[in-house]
Amino acid sequence: MRRPLTALALAAALAAALAGCGSGSSSSTSTSSEAASPPSAPQSSSTEAAGQPSGSGAGTTQGSSGSSGSSPSSSQTPENSIKTYGSAASSAEKAALGAAAFSFFRALAAPDYPKVCSYLTASNLQQLGALLKYKHQHGSCPSVLKMLISRAGAPEIRKAAAGKLTAVRVKGDTAFVLFTPKGGQPSYFVMKREGSAWKATGLAPGTPLNPTAGLSK
Repeated sequence: MRRPLTALALAAALAAALAGCGSGSSSSTSTSSEAASPPSAPQSSSTEAAGQPSGSGAGTTQGSSGSSGSSPSSSQTPENSIKTYGSAASSAEKAALGAAAFSFFRALAAPDYPKVCSYLTASNLQQLGALLKYKHQHGSCPSVLKMLISRAGAPEIRKAAAGKLTAVRVKGDTAFVLFTPKGGQPSYFVMKREGSAWKATGLAPGTPLNPTAGLSK
């Protein structure tokens, strides 16, 4: 989100970030490199990794390094593109990624801000630091999250934390964790490998695989 450097615009940008956290939206995260625009905060898990399919984009998967598995055809839906991304995780990988994702959801639901911060990628932590710098404030990751995470999204976060893991797809250092929130739609959550740990790529507790499901009912 690019906005002019005004107090009103910054307030609007923060309001949008608050609304996005916990809502299952699929806005991408980015770090601003332009002095004329405020830095954006991590909002979503859907498009952080280069080359991965977006929940609202085209159904094709653009390959990144270390590709494995078959490439989906251009006729596939975004939902199927995610389900066939990379290759199925091994039993050990599935257990590790599922544990990491649900620990992150539980930390969001608590809320346990220091623990949430421990699960964020380095790039997301840099974005949060840049936001503090832009606002000429001193603080830490937990203090920024208190400002960014809307408690209006708490019910959805709790549903994600009580959800059921269904599958994990891995390609290189990127993984899609597929799960079903309690009483919710089948969803996905994107994680990145940093060293030996899997990290969350955004603050939203997952994104529906089919965002339009149920709209016509």
